[in-house]
Amino acid sequence: MSAEEAEANRRTRKLEKMMQEQARIESETVKLLILGAGESGKSTLFKQMKILYGAEATKSERKGMINVIHCNVIQSMQIMLGQIDHFEENRHLNNSTTGDEQKLQDIVIAFQKEASKEAAGRIKKLRQYDTLTAAIVLDLQLLWATEAVQSVYNLRHTYQLPDSTSFYMTKLDELIDPAYSPSKEDTLRARVRTSGIVEEKYVIDGVKFSIYDVGGQRNERKKWIHCFEDVTAIIFVAAISEYDQVLFEDHTQNRVVEALELFKEICSSAWFTKTSIVLFLNKVDLFKEKIKIRKIEDNPYFSDCNAGHSLDEGVRYMTNKFLDQVESKRRKNMYAHATCATDTNNVKFVFGSCLSIITSQNLSSAGFM
Repeated sequence: MSAEEAEANRRTRKLEKMMQEQARIESETVKLLILGAGESGKSTLFKQMKILYGAEATKSERKGMINVIHCNVIQSMQIMLGQIDHFEENRHLNNSTTGDEQKLQDIVIAFQKEASKEAAGRIKKLRQYDTLTAAIVLDLQLLWATEAVQSVYNLRHTYQLPDSTSFYMTKLDELIDPAYSPSKEDTLRARVRTSGIVEEKYVIDGVKFSIYDVGGQRNERKKWIHCFEDVTAIIFVAAISEYDQVLFEDHTQNRVVEALELFKEICSSAWFTKTSIVLFLNKVDLFKEKIKIRKIEDNPYFSDCNAGHSLDEGVRYMTNKFLDQVESKRRKNMYAHATCATDTNNVKFVFGSCLSIITSQNLSSAGFM
Protein backbone atom coordinates (compact mmCIF):
# COMPACT_ATOMS: atom_id res chain seq x y z
CA MET A 1 0.00 0.00 0.00
CA SER A 2 1.39 3.35 -0.98
CA ALA A 3 1.69 6.22 1.47
CA GLU A 4 -1.16 8.02 -0.31
CA GLU A 5 -3.43 4.97 -0.01
CA ALA A 6 -2.55 4.54 3.65
CA GLU A 7 -3.40 8.17 4.32
CA ALA A 8 -6.68 7.82 2.43
CA ASN A 9 -7.57 4.75 4.51
CA ARG A 10 -6.70 6.60 7.70
CA ARG A 11 -8.99 9.51 6.74
CA THR A 12 -11.78 7.07 5.83
CA ARG A 13 -11.56 5.29 9.19
CA LYS A 14 -11.53 8.62 11.00
CA LEU A 15 -14.61 9.78 9.06
CA GLU A 16 -16.45 6.50 9.76
CA LYS A 17 -15.65 6.82 13.46
CA MET A 18 -16.98 10.39 13.49
CA MET A 19 -20.16 9.28 11.72
CA GLN A 20 -20.66 6.44 14.19
CA GLU A 21 -20.22 8.81 17.11
CA GLN A 22 -22.68 11.24 15.56
CA ALA A 23 -25.18 8.43 15.03
CA ARG A 24 -24.77 7.40 18.69
CA ILE A 25 -25.42 10.97 19.84
CA GLU A 26 -28.43 11.22 17.53
CA SER A 27 -29.87 7.96 18.88
CA GLU A 28 -29.60 9.28 22.44
CA THR A 29 -31.32 12.57 21.58
CA VAL A 30 -35.08 12.75 22.14
CA LYS A 31 -36.68 14.71 19.31
CA LEU A 32 -40.06 16.25 20.06
CA LEU A 33 -42.21 17.89 17.40
CA ILE A 34 -44.97 20.26 18.54
CA LEU A 35 -47.87 20.23 16.06
CA GLY A 36 -51.39 21.63 15.90
CA ALA A 37 -53.63 23.97 13.94
CA GLY A 38 -53.13 27.73 14.04
CA GLU A 39 -53.90 29.57 17.31
CA SER A 40 -53.87 26.32 19.31
CA GLY A 41 -51.15 27.46 21.71
CA LYS A 42 -48.20 25.53 20.24
CA SER A 43 -45.80 28.45 20.43
CA THR A 44 -46.88 29.24 24.00
CA LEU A 45 -46.04 25.67 24.96
CA PHE A 46 -42.73 26.01 23.12
CA LYS A 47 -41.93 29.15 25.14
CA GLN A 48 -42.82 27.28 28.33
CA MET A 49 -40.15 24.71 27.46
CA LYS A 50 -37.59 27.50 27.32
CA ILE A 51 -38.75 28.93 30.66
CA LEU A 52 -38.63 25.51 32.34
CA TYR A 53 -35.48 24.08 30.81
CA GLY A 54 -33.64 26.78 28.88
CA ALA A 55 -31.46 29.75 29.75
CA GLU A 56 -32.93 32.81 31.44
CA ALA A 57 -34.11 35.44 28.94
CA THR A 58 -31.52 38.17 28.38
CA LYS A 59 -32.20 41.84 29.00
CA SER A 60 -32.19 42.40 25.24
CA GLU A 61 -34.73 39.62 24.66
CA ARG A 62 -37.08 41.01 27.33
CA LYS A 63 -36.77 44.50 25.89
CA GLY A 64 -37.59 43.21 22.41
CA MET A 65 -40.73 41.54 23.78
CA ILE A 66 -42.08 44.94 24.90
CA ASN A 67 -42.56 45.96 21.26
CA VAL A 68 -44.42 42.70 20.56
CA ILE A 69 -46.76 43.30 23.51
CA HIS A 70 -47.43 46.89 22.43
CA CYS A 71 -48.27 45.62 18.94
CA ASN A 72 -50.65 43.04 20.38
CA VAL A 73 -52.48 45.70 22.42
CA ILE A 74 -52.93 48.10 19.51
CA GLN A 75 -54.00 45.32 17.17
CA SER A 76 -56.57 44.00 19.65
CA MET A 77 -58.29 47.36 20.07
CA GLN A 78 -58.23 48.03 16.33
CA ILE A 79 -59.88 44.66 15.71
CA MET A 80 -62.66 45.41 18.21
CA LEU A 81 -63.23 48.89 16.77
CA GLY A 82 -63.41 47.31 13.32
CA GLN A 83 -66.14 45.01 14.58
CA ILE A 84 -68.11 48.00 15.90
CA ASP A 85 -67.77 49.74 12.53
CA HIS A 86 -68.84 46.58 10.73
CA PHE A 87 -71.92 46.26 12.90
CA GLU A 88 -72.83 49.92 12.39
CA GLU A 89 -72.39 49.66 8.60
CA ASN A 90 -74.68 46.62 8.40
CA ARG A 91 -77.18 47.67 11.04
CA HIS A 92 -79.73 48.96 8.54
CA LEU A 93 -79.65 45.63 6.69
CA ASN A 94 -81.01 43.71 9.68
CA ASN A 95 -84.78 43.56 9.23
CA SER A 96 -85.34 41.43 12.33
CA THR A 97 -83.28 41.36 15.51
CA THR A 98 -83.43 39.58 18.83
CA GLY A 99 -83.57 41.46 22.12
CA ASP A 100 -79.81 41.09 22.64
CA GLU A 101 -79.07 42.27 19.09
CA GLN A 102 -81.31 45.30 19.52
CA LYS A 103 -79.55 46.14 22.77
CA LEU A 104 -76.18 45.95 21.01
CA GLN A 105 -77.49 48.17 18.22
CA ASP A 106 -78.50 50.79 20.77
CA ILE A 107 -75.10 50.56 22.45
CA VAL A 108 -73.25 50.97 19.16
CA ILE A 109 -75.38 53.96 18.18
CA ALA A 110 -74.61 55.56 21.53
CA PHE A 111 -70.92 54.80 21.08
CA GLN A 112 -70.84 56.69 17.79
CA LYS A 113 -72.16 59.79 19.56
CA GLU A 114 -69.86 59.64 22.58
CA ALA A 115 -66.55 61.48 23.08
CA SER A 116 -64.95 58.05 22.76
CA LYS A 117 -65.52 58.29 19.03
CA GLU A 118 -62.59 60.72 18.82
CA ALA A 119 -60.39 58.32 20.78
CA ALA A 120 -61.43 55.53 18.43
CA GLY A 121 -60.43 57.63 15.44
CA ARG A 122 -56.95 58.16 16.88
CA ILE A 123 -56.45 54.47 17.65
CA LYS A 124 -57.55 53.43 14.15
CA LYS A 125 -54.84 55.63 12.65
CA LEU A 126 -52.05 53.92 14.60
CA ARG A 127 -49.73 51.48 12.91
CA GLN A 128 -49.68 48.09 14.60
CA TYR A 129 -45.95 48.40 15.28
CA ASP A 130 -46.26 51.80 17.01
CA THR A 131 -45.10 52.09 20.62
CA LEU A 132 -47.60 52.79 23.38
CA THR A 133 -47.48 56.26 24.93
CA ALA A 134 -49.32 57.84 27.87
CA ALA A 135 -51.77 59.52 25.46
CA ILE A 136 -52.45 56.28 23.57
CA VAL A 137 -53.01 54.41 26.83
CA LEU A 138 -55.57 57.02 27.95
CA ASP A 139 -57.48 56.48 24.70
CA LEU A 140 -57.28 52.70 25.12
CA GLN A 141 -58.51 52.85 28.71
CA LEU A 142 -61.38 55.13 27.71
CA LEU A 143 -62.42 52.78 24.91
CA TRP A 144 -62.00 49.59 26.95
CA ALA A 145 -64.38 51.01 29.57
CA THR A 146 -67.17 51.71 27.06
CA GLU A 147 -70.18 49.42 26.92
CA ALA A 148 -69.80 49.09 23.15
CA VAL A 149 -66.25 47.71 23.30
CA GLN A 150 -67.14 45.40 26.19
CA SER A 151 -70.18 44.11 24.28
CA VAL A 152 -68.08 43.43 21.19
CA TYR A 153 -65.41 41.80 23.36
CA ASN A 154 -68.05 39.44 24.75
CA LEU A 155 -68.81 38.37 21.17
CA ARG A 156 -65.15 37.61 20.46
CA HIS A 157 -65.94 33.99 19.54
CA THR A 158 -67.53 35.32 16.33
CA TYR A 159 -64.34 36.94 15.00
CA GLN A 160 -60.55 36.74 15.37
CA LEU A 161 -59.26 38.36 18.58
CA PRO A 162 -56.09 37.43 20.52
CA ASP A 163 -56.76 35.54 23.76
CA SER A 164 -54.47 37.96 25.62
CA THR A 165 -56.66 41.03 24.97
CA SER A 166 -58.23 41.36 28.42
CA PHE A 167 -54.97 40.41 30.16
CA TYR A 168 -53.07 43.32 28.62
CA MET A 169 -55.93 45.84 28.64
CA THR A 170 -56.15 45.65 32.42
CA LYS A 171 -52.46 46.50 32.92
CA LEU A 172 -51.90 49.29 30.39
CA ASP A 173 -50.26 51.69 32.86
CA GLU A 174 -47.68 49.04 33.70
CA LEU A 175 -46.85 48.52 30.02
CA ILE A 176 -45.64 52.13 29.58
CA ASP A 177 -43.70 52.36 32.86
CA PRO A 178 -40.05 53.18 31.96
CA ALA A 179 -38.97 50.45 34.38
CA TYR A 180 -41.30 47.84 32.87
CA SER A 181 -39.75 44.46 32.11
CA PRO A 182 -42.09 41.74 30.81
CA SER A 183 -42.81 38.98 33.30
CA LYS A 184 -42.80 35.34 32.25
CA GLU A 185 -46.60 35.45 31.97
CA ASP A 186 -46.45 38.64 29.88
CA THR A 187 -44.03 36.91 27.52
CA LEU A 188 -46.10 33.73 27.32
CA ARG A 189 -49.22 35.64 26.34
CA ALA A 190 -47.49 37.71 23.64
CA ARG A 191 -48.53 36.59 20.17
CA VAL A 192 -46.12 36.23 17.25
CA ARG A 193 -47.21 34.00 14.42
CA THR A 194 -44.78 31.13 13.80
CA SER A 195 -43.42 30.80 10.28
CA GLY A 196 -41.15 27.97 9.22
CA ILE A 197 -39.40 25.72 11.72
CA VAL A 198 -37.90 26.78 15.07
CA GLU A 199 -35.64 24.47 17.11
CA GLU A 200 -34.42 24.59 20.71
CA LYS A 201 -32.04 22.13 22.42
CA TYR A 202 -32.17 21.25 26.13
CA VAL A 203 -30.67 18.77 28.56
CA ILE A 204 -33.42 17.53 30.89
CA ASP A 205 -32.49 15.12 33.69
CA GLY A 206 -29.33 14.24 31.79
CA VAL A 207 -31.15 13.48 28.54
CA LYS A 208 -30.65 15.58 25.41
CA PHE A 209 -33.80 16.98 23.81
CA SER A 210 -34.41 18.74 20.51
CA ILE A 211 -37.82 20.42 20.43
CA TYR A 212 -39.31 21.80 17.22
CA ASP A 213 -42.10 24.34 16.77
CA VAL A 214 -43.68 24.84 13.35
CA GLY A 215 -46.31 27.09 11.79
CA GLY A 216 -49.84 25.73 12.16
CA GLN A 217 -51.66 27.63 9.43
CA ARG A 218 -52.48 25.59 6.35
CA ASN A 219 -49.93 27.32 4.12
CA GLU A 220 -47.18 26.54 6.67
CA ARG A 221 -47.84 22.81 7.02
CA LYS A 222 -46.46 21.80 3.63
CA LYS A 223 -43.09 23.15 4.77
CA TRP A 224 -42.66 20.65 7.59
CA ILE A 225 -44.80 17.53 7.18
CA HIS A 226 -42.04 15.50 5.46
CA CYS A 227 -39.12 16.78 7.55
CA PHE A 228 -39.61 14.80 10.74
CA GLU A 229 -39.73 11.11 9.92
CA ASP A 230 -37.27 10.30 12.71
CA VAL A 231 -38.84 12.24 15.60
CA THR A 232 -39.25 10.40 18.89
CA ALA A 233 -42.65 11.82 19.75
CA ILE A 234 -45.22 14.35 18.62
CA ILE A 235 -46.96 16.71 21.00
CA PHE A 236 -50.21 17.60 19.28
CA VAL A 237 -51.81 20.75 20.72
CA ALA A 238 -55.55 21.34 20.27
CA ALA A 239 -57.41 24.33 21.74
CA ILE A 240 -60.63 22.74 23.02
CA SER A 241 -62.05 26.14 24.01
CA GLU A 242 -62.44 27.05 20.34
CA TYR A 243 -65.41 24.79 19.59
CA ASP A 244 -67.47 27.83 18.53
CA GLN A 245 -64.74 29.70 16.58
CA VAL A 246 -63.52 29.63 12.99
CA LEU A 247 -60.06 29.61 11.44
CA PHE A 248 -58.09 32.79 10.85
CA GLU A 249 -57.39 31.68 7.27
CA ASP A 250 -60.81 30.16 6.51
CA HIS A 251 -63.93 31.65 8.10
CA THR A 252 -66.02 28.69 6.96
CA GLN A 253 -64.07 26.11 8.97
CA ASN A 254 -64.58 25.44 12.68
CA ARG A 255 -61.29 25.45 14.60
CA VAL A 256 -61.83 22.23 16.53
CA VAL A 257 -63.03 20.45 13.38
CA GLU A 258 -59.83 21.58 11.67
CA ALA A 259 -57.79 20.27 14.60
CA LEU A 260 -59.60 16.91 14.46
CA GLU A 261 -58.91 16.57 10.75
CA LEU A 262 -55.24 17.50 11.17
CA PHE A 263 -54.87 15.10 14.10
CA LYS A 264 -56.30 12.27 12.01
CA GLU A 265 -53.98 13.17 9.15
CA ILE A 266 -50.92 13.15 11.42
CA CYS A 267 -51.84 9.88 13.13
CA SER A 268 -52.37 8.11 9.80
CA SER A 269 -49.31 9.62 8.10
CA ALA A 270 -46.69 7.20 6.83
CA TRP A 271 -44.04 9.51 8.29
CA PHE A 272 -45.22 8.91 11.86
CA THR A 273 -46.29 5.25 11.99
CA LYS A 274 -43.84 4.43 14.81
CA THR A 275 -43.96 7.79 16.56
CA SER A 276 -45.50 8.19 20.01
CA ILE A 277 -48.13 10.93 20.16
CA VAL A 278 -49.04 13.04 23.18
CA LEU A 279 -52.32 14.94 22.87
CA PHE A 280 -52.47 18.25 24.76
CA LEU A 281 -56.08 19.46 25.03
CA ASN A 282 -55.08 23.07 25.54
CA LYS A 283 -56.72 26.27 26.79
CA VAL A 284 -58.66 24.35 29.43
CA ASP A 285 -58.83 27.58 31.48
CA LEU A 286 -60.76 29.34 28.70
CA PHE A 287 -62.78 26.18 28.10
CA LYS A 288 -63.81 26.16 31.77
CA GLU A 289 -65.19 29.70 31.56
CA LYS A 290 -66.83 29.32 28.16
CA ILE A 291 -68.71 26.08 28.85
CA LYS A 292 -70.47 27.80 31.77
CA ILE A 293 -72.34 30.03 29.31
CA ARG A 294 -72.13 28.23 25.96
CA LYS A 295 -72.74 24.52 25.57
CA ILE A 296 -70.63 22.48 23.17
CA GLU A 297 -73.75 20.79 21.77
CA ASP A 298 -75.19 24.15 20.72
CA ASN A 299 -72.72 24.03 17.84
CA PRO A 300 -74.06 21.88 14.95
CA TYR A 301 -70.63 20.24 14.52
CA PHE A 302 -70.89 18.74 18.00
CA SER A 303 -74.62 18.04 18.36
CA ASP A 304 -73.81 14.54 19.66
CA CYS A 305 -72.33 16.04 22.85
CA ASN A 306 -74.29 15.82 26.10
CA ALA A 307 -71.87 17.66 28.38
CA GLY A 308 -74.17 20.56 29.17
CA HIS A 309 -72.24 23.01 31.34
CA SER A 310 -70.00 20.36 32.92
CA LEU A 311 -66.27 20.93 32.61
CA ASP A 312 -65.36 17.29 33.27
CA GLU A 313 -67.92 15.97 30.79
CA GLY A 314 -66.80 18.53 28.22
CA VAL A 315 -63.14 17.52 28.53
CA ARG A 316 -64.12 13.85 28.37
CA TYR A 317 -66.16 14.47 25.21
CA MET A 318 -63.30 16.35 23.53
CA THR A 319 -60.79 13.67 24.50
CA ASN A 320 -62.92 10.92 23.01
CA LYS A 321 -63.61 13.03 19.93
CA PHE A 322 -59.88 13.20 19.18
CA LEU A 323 -59.15 9.58 20.05
CA ASP A 324 -61.99 8.49 17.78
CA GLN A 325 -59.94 9.83 14.87
CA VAL A 326 -57.33 7.13 15.49
CA GLU A 327 -57.35 3.40 14.81
CA SER A 328 -57.51 1.38 18.04
CA LYS A 329 -54.11 -0.27 17.48
CA ARG A 330 -52.54 3.20 17.09
CA ARG A 331 -53.76 4.35 20.50
CA LYS A 332 -51.37 2.19 22.53
CA ASN A 333 -48.59 4.81 22.19
CA MET A 334 -50.92 7.76 22.68
CA TYR A 335 -51.48 9.87 25.80
CA ALA A 336 -54.00 12.68 26.34
CA HIS A 337 -53.81 15.50 28.90
CA ALA A 338 -55.85 18.64 29.59
CA THR A 339 -53.48 21.62 29.72
CA CYS A 340 -53.21 25.37 30.03
CA ALA A 341 -50.10 26.43 28.13
CA THR A 342 -49.93 29.81 29.89
CA ASP A 343 -49.75 28.10 33.31
CA THR A 344 -46.13 27.18 33.96
CA ASN A 345 -46.90 24.88 36.89
CA ASN A 346 -49.54 23.02 34.88
CA VAL A 347 -47.20 22.54 31.92
CA LYS A 348 -44.35 21.46 34.20
CA PHE A 349 -46.52 18.79 35.81
CA VAL A 350 -48.11 17.49 32.60
CA PHE A 351 -44.95 17.64 30.50
CA GLY A 352 -42.93 16.06 33.31
CA SER A 353 -45.29 13.09 33.43
CA CYS A 354 -44.83 12.62 29.68
CA LEU A 355 -41.04 12.90 29.67
CA SER A 356 -40.34 9.67 31.54
CA ILE A 357 -42.57 7.72 29.12
CA ILE A 358 -41.03 9.35 26.05
CA THR A 359 -37.46 8.91 27.35
CA SER A 360 -38.00 5.24 28.22
CA GLN A 361 -39.49 4.52 24.80
CA ASN A 362 -36.58 6.27 23.08
CA LEU A 363 -33.91 4.37 25.03
CA SER A 364 -35.73 1.10 24.42
CA SER A 365 -36.01 1.65 20.66
CA ALA A 366 -32.33 2.62 20.53
CA GLY A 367 -31.35 -0.61 22.28
CA PHE A 368 -30.28 0.93 25.58
CA MET A 369 -33.04 -0.77 27.62
